[in-house]
Amino acid sequence: MFLITGSAGFIGTRLVEILAKNEKVAVLVRNAEQIKKSRNLSIRVGDICDKASLQRSLEGITGIIHLAAVICARTKKDYYDVNVGGTQNLISTCFEKNIKRFILVSSLSVKLSNLGDYEKSKIIAEEQIRNSRLDWTILRPGIIYGKGEKRNLGKIVEYLRALPVFPVMGKGDFYLQPLWVEDLARVIDIVREKNACFKKTYELGGDTKILYIDMIKTMMKIITREIPILFIPEFVVRMCLPVVKLLSFRLACSLEGNLKQEEGLVPDMKLAKDDFGFSPHSFEHGLRASF
Repeated sequence: MFLITGSAGFIGTRLVEILAKNEKVAVLVRNAEQIKKSRNLSIRVGDICDKASLQRSLEGITGIIHLAAVICARTKKDYYDVNVGGTQNLISTCFEKNIKRFILVSSLSVKLSNLGDYEKSKIIAEEQIRNSRLDWTILRPGIIYGKGEKRNLGKIVEYLRALPVFPVMGKGDFYLQPLWVEDLARVIDIVREKNACFKKTYELGGDTKILYIDMIKTMMKIITREIPILFIPEFVVRMCLPVVKLLSFRLACSLEGNLKQEEGLVPDMKLAKDDFGFSPHSFEHGLRASF
């Protein structure tokens, strides 16, 4: 039986729904009320930052799907406590419990040249996994979207539906390759039982490499609402960022993430295609199913 961390999050919720249709799945949550009970769900109350709780929660587990992570934090310590310390706790407990299979969902953003504390902490977590004696697989998805998602494309759709104009930093001339959450969940389901995927790192994205500005226009078409686009110079955003942090921490996190993305986030999916025939749905299909 596999145990999923981060099961109450956006990706975890969808993954649990898919896996629990056909088999018993364990989920690690800090509060049992975080997740809806179902017949094939084994709810384990614990915290990846509390090793003693992991000793109890990993009883009877044969594999780990590690989704839990801090993406937006106020301090460097918050990132490292969870993304590094929590991952190490899982690895060491797996070793003690003789659990061999471990899937880490990391991020394509670790490839960026402008690394923040989130990306740095995920790089260390990847190295922890690679240096372990586990049968590991690392997945590096790019921007993930889907029904119920409110951080990435979901937030953009929210703005497109509510604002009279849509602000774009810079010229919007950088490439992205958004990944539908259904395709990511399908990959996790495939690789967890596939020996050929042991000790490999896979970069994942959608089927379409698209300019940010074209992505926005495509999303306008899907939701049938076209509004003017307001281009804001990048230096203006950087100048305003300290003030934004005082007013809204989460908005500041979002702006910082957008500034990093201007480098572009495009995966090399050759290994995923070769090893398990990865073939994601079209971007428009994912958008229509999600929004």
